Amino acid sequence: MNSDKNSYKAIFDSSTDVIVITDINGIVADINPAVVEIFGYNPEELIGKPENILIANDFVDEFNEFRDKTRKGEKTELYLLGCKKNGQKFHCQGRGMPLTFLSEPHMLTVIRDITRRKITEETIDKANQELKKVNKIRFSSNKVG
Repeated sequence: MNSDKNSYKAIFDSSTDVIVITDINGIVADINPAVVEIFGYNPEELIGKPENILIANDFVDEFNEFRDKTRKGEKTELYLLGCKKNGQKFHCQGRGMPLTFLSEPHMLTVIRDITRRKITEETIDKANQELKKVNKIRFSSNKVG
């Protein structure tokens, strides 16, 4: 049993994704080291505080809905803006699921920084729009000639 606990702790600590465990009211019970790296908060700054401190104010309502679904036992997913300790916002993907932690019902949230992916998607969308304009001009000029 102790080796299982150590194995889970090793996975928890080595994940490059943020892992947050909260009680059923959304109060942080534990975090992994990625929280410190990505959000800039130390454990003592988050444990015992509401998890939504990590979420940009514009997304708090959506995040609360996400939490409610998770609390009801649903596995949930959400795209939103996270908010670092320094106030910097970034694109992230959150996944939630119910969890038993220390023999009590809790919720697990895994947060992945998807900023690079969003920038790439925006670059591709802009390039596609430009190609559409070029093709429209080409098609129009071919009709005239």
